[in-house]
Parts: sequence; structure tokens; C-alpha cells
Amino acid sequence: MVRQILFLLLSVLSIQCLGSQDRISEGLSKLLAPLTVDPTIPWGFNEMKGNPNFDTTIKFNEIMVGTPVSIYYVNIKALETLSEYSVPSIIYKTNKYLIPLYSKGRCFWMLTAYVNDTVSYFSESECCVNVVAWNKFREVWPEKTSLKPIVIDWGSSFLIHFPEKDSFNLMYLLRADGQKCELNDLTKGEKIIDAMKKRIAENKKIFKENPCLNDPSKCSGRTNDEK
Repeated sequence: MVRQILFLLLSVLSIQCLGSQDRISEGLSKLLAPLTVDPTIPWGFNEMKGNPNFDTTIKFNEIMVGTPVSIYYVNIKALETLSEYSVPSIIYKTNKYLIPLYSKGRCFWMLTAYVNDTVSYFSESECCVNVVAWNKFREVWPEKTSLKPIVIDWGSSFLIHFPEKDSFNLMYLLRADGQKCELNDLTKGEKIIDAMKKRIAENKKIFKENPCLNDPSKCSGRTNDEK
């Protein structure tokens, strides 16, 4: 009897999760479909043309919507306490998707979509992956590959992980320090995570030694009025 109840509960939860994911997929599809149909929609082709960086040689009938890419954030606490190396254990999924737009096989624009099981809309891009970095990545890992990437937002750096491959692969897509990204090497994950942990420790030390960075009222030389 107890097993039957547990099975029933698990079945209901599974159905709910699948239903939620289906609604998210449907919302994303409905949001993206007009991009290649109506150039006048908000965030659409006409608005892109108004940007001074837009390539004016691109025509509306040439554009294609690329595969949406899920955006993940780093779980700082999980990273700090990580004992066994695993990329999925230190990241969490957001409701944001990176939407690359292509013309003649090259990415020319990036949109950010926010989608959950009730709403979907485009938003100001918080994931600053530029088209140059994305095109370099897709030259090595084209959309037709069976591996589907996720983007990990790590401050001013961005990383790529392929969940379907294994739990250990990780590489830089864009580095805050401007260094070249090794886009064909998925074996540096442990080294990258160690560097991330080191950065957190260094930042904590800086804030500890400079408390006014967290609380301006603790800065010396401030008057009561300024506080």
C-alpha cells in the first residue's frame, strides 16, 4: 500500500514537471516564431536595424532563429564547498535563454528571452555574449552537432558545458581577462573550477579587509550627515 502511494505521488510529480516543461517549450516557440514573420514586432528586425552596430547588408528574408541556449548561474555556496568535481553540482538553471539570430550561416544578433510556465518575453540582454565569441564557438561546435550546450554566466566571463556529454566538461566561451578561449578543449574543467574557487576566496579576503565595500557607513572620514 505504501509503495502504491509513493508510486502515485511520484507519477503526479513527474506529470507536473513534464507539463511545466511543455508549457515553457510552447511559450518559447510562440515567442520566437514572429521573429522571421513580422519585422515590426518589439525586439524585432526593424528595432535591430535602428542599432548603429547593425550590419545593414542583412535582409529580413535571410534571417534564421538559432537553437535557444539555456543560461545558468553559478551557485557560490556549492562551489565553495565542492568536494568532488562535477559541473552540474555548482550551477543552477535560470528562466533565461540566449537566442542567436543567423544570416547566411553567421550569427549577427543576440537576444535574451525570459520564459517560465506562465509568461514569455524578450528582455534587455543580461548575458553579454557577443556575436564574435558565439561565431568562434559555432565554428568549432556547429549547431548541427548532437551536443547541446548551456551557457554559464560567471560575472564578466561566460562558460560552455555540454550536459549530454558528461559531468566534467567545461570551457570558456568569453573571458573577462581577454585571454584566448580554447574552444576545442573540454578537459580543462577542473582547472577552471579551481580558478573560480580561488577567485571567490580572494574576493572574500578583499571584502574582509575593506568592510566599507559592503557597508559604506563603516568607511573612515564620513560625517554623521553623510552616513
